[in-house]
Amino acid sequence: MKALICALFTSVSLASAMLEPDRDQHILDLLERGDRQVPVVPFEETLERYGCHGHFDANSRNHTKDSLLMLDVEANVEEIPEYLCSCCESLNAIRFKGEPLSLQRINNSAFGCCIQLQSISIPSTVKYIGEYAFDDCTSLIGVELFNAALEELGRGAFRGCVSLQSVCIPTNLKKIGPCCFQGCMFLSMIKFADGSQLQEICSRAFDGCSPKYPIYIPNKVHTIGSLCFNDNSYRMQVFISEDSKLQRIGVNVFPYHADVNIPAHVAHRIGMRTIDQVQADNPAFQRKASENVVDAALLQLAFPNLFPNPILTLSNMYFSSFCKSIETLIIPHYVTVIAAQCFAGFGLSKISFEEPAHVQRLGRRAFQLNNIKKITIPASVQEIHEECFFECYDLKNVYIAQGSQLQHIGDKAFMTEAIYINTTVNIPEYLCEHICGILEQRYPSFNIEEQLAIYP
Repeated sequence: MKALICALFTSVSLASAMLEPDRDQHILDLLERGDRQVPVVPFEETLERYGCHGHFDANSRNHTKDSLLMLDVEANVEEIPEYLCSCCESLNAIRFKGEPLSLQRINNSAFGCCIQLQSISIPSTVKYIGEYAFDDCTSLIGVELFNAALEELGRGAFRGCVSLQSVCIPTNLKKIGPCCFQGCMFLSMIKFADGSQLQEICSRAFDGCSPKYPIYIPNKVHTIGSLCFNDNSYRMQVFISEDSKLQRIGVNVFPYHADVNIPAHVAHRIGMRTIDQVQADNPAFQRKASENVVDAALLQLAFPNLFPNPILTLSNMYFSSFCKSIETLIIPHYVTVIAAQCFAGFGLSKISFEEPAHVQRLGRRAFQLNNIKKITIPASVQEIHEECFFECYDLKNVYIAQGSQLQHIGDKAFMTEAIYINTTVNIPEYLCEHICGILEQRYPSFNIEEQLAIYP
């Protein structure tokens, strides 16, 4: 019987759970008798119980969440409970009254979905803002955190605040929780206070934001989570200093077009590859490097004039950080594999291979979205993988070199979206039957007569 009573009691609303002890006992007595008519505490009374005073719409008969316009929080309040004002869709102002203030915590979802709230100044006494505390406050333009004693921002604390334009992270903050500012699409300035104590920026913390100003990662940050600054729309700049304590960085932290400036010794510590001129001149290193150019560090080896300083990367997506201004690309003779998406999206106008070329495989989408008009596939190439030249809209001529060892052409290797491009494939006569067989198999609608050119 006690189990039944507990189950029924915990199923009542949050407001019911906030009753006075003597009233709680009265409810238990009602449940014992099988009476299901449990009284509900009025919203205004709930606010007052927690030291808050609500100002309601004068035209509203009942003082409910829907009619709350402004909230006053008294000086002696130490924390704002979970869900207190969540979904108060008319709430447009929160005032913290009196001195000295005692408020230390704004708990989970306390003001989530308050879609009319435009600004808030967090008191300097607040140490913790809970999970989704201001989630989906879509009109929130300004948040003053700079002078707060804030130590942690919880998961999704300001997620979906699509009107938020700037944020200043206070000195004492040590952790920015996962998805904290995710989806704040107009958040263009992210600033950290001088002497910042920040140690961890969790995954997707600024995912979907659009920072237009450089971001300087505080020196004490030891972890940056996966997809932290992920967004493909902006060419953001990120700087990590020589004194950085960075120990771990997740995958796909920065967007495709990010300019990431990380000192070589920091990169080495977190597992990023770096090379220097001594390594570049080492034949053993060159042989190892020739196996694959998926690592952006190898671009320094391949193109020392373009990359005179040590560079680093986690994956090929960082290439654009260093190659955004390159129009002509020469693949060095010792490269044997061009990995998937290696040079995708560079906007290159010319790609050539240094002779004698040794490249054997062109990976999936390796040259996607470039502006090349023609390309000669070296005789050493044995495999052209799927969508290798996908969306190269200007590509008119593909030349297969004499002596070609080509054995495989992947599906959609020469396509733009769902339409076969008007590309002429120029092949040596002795390879005609072999190449025709490959093309007919891969491209049933490929016009062999119009799109193949045979040369002796």
